[in-house]
Amino acid sequence: MGGNLIYYTIVNDNILFKQYICESNGEIALISFCEKDFGNLYQCIKQYNEQEKVFDWEMLQAVNFEFVGKDNYLYRMSYTSGEVKKVFKWPLQKLIKQYKDSSKIRSQILKEKEYIANNYQYDMLVKQKSLIPNYSKYKFIDRENLLSISFRFKKSSKENMPLVIYFHGAGALGNDNIKQFFEYKGMSIRLSKRKCNVLIPQSTLDIGENIAIIRKYCKVVKKLVEKLTKIAKIDLDRIYLVGASYGGACVWYSLYDFPKFYAAAIPLMGYFPHCNLLGFDVKRFETENIWIGHAENDKVVLIQDDEKMFEILSSNGYNVKMSRYKKYGHNMSGIFLRKEKWKSWLFVQKRQS
Repeated sequence: MGGNLIYYTIVNDNILFKQYICESNGEIALISFCEKDFGNLYQCIKQYNEQEKVFDWEMLQAVNFEFVGKDNYLYRMSYTSGEVKKVFKWPLQKLIKQYKDSSKIRSQILKEKEYIANNYQYDMLVKQKSLIPNYSKYKFIDRENLLSISFRFKKSSKENMPLVIYFHGAGALGNDNIKQFFEYKGMSIRLSKRKCNVLIPQSTLDIGENIAIIRKYCKVVKKLVEKLTKIAKIDLDRIYLVGASYGGACVWYSLYDFPKFYAAAIPLMGYFPHCNLLGFDVKRFETENIWIGHAENDKVVLIQDDEKMFEILSSNGYNVKMSRYKKYGHNMSGIFLRKEKWKSWLFVQKRQS
């Protein structure tokens, strides 16, 4: 790291960061700083968390503060030690665009919450027009969490068939109800001859760095599954999860927060910072059937969480397997779905009591 390199990141507009703010919309700010500012910035971040309690004490052991340098690389600063590591290429223009779009996104989220609060008294499935055959288009209104989840659902032609849930990566975030389907499309070819129901939910743009938001999304998806059982006869002992990258994290947290609900799971290129925490409860995975996939050279999502989970679960004698690739980086999920015999493994798994 060069001593004069300038770095940028986005923070909530707060007086603690005042000296570093180069642009603000009143809610969030774009800040810039140099390497000599690391120590002071680290203290500002810690103080901000103490004031706002963005992360609880446990999560602070696992999360990182991220920023982008003018050299177009992403850097991560540990919340626990202040140590800074250069990670991978992440063009600065992406961060600038994220900042420019953030005000519009936050406004949309607030308007949607207000609309749901004023127009819905209960959770509801809303069917929409779709041009894609077999994959019906819906929105799930979660009144409790004031959240709307767009999703596609393919109902099996045969009753009492399993349900496969596909969690998409961060590139498909939104509410257009199409990006997550096109990410799933390659997998759909491999499921075309299987008698099963398929759910493809789309996570909203409001994910940030807060794992609590991912966990809330997983909670809403579980509620959605329970709703779907009223319009399709699903084998509740064969509900399966598959997810890549951000979706891999959703798989891990769905298993962790709702043990014994899902029959089997395939987290690909996932991350699960909870495995590094003192309060981590490994027994929640005792009855789960899990196949992990990750590439050793993945620089976008490092293999360390998936590797650690494999070691912990296998050492406890749980039903877990792992496919490691030396190459393919953050594109390995497509390789896995094409080459591995994941379907024959997945569809024989049943929920254990």
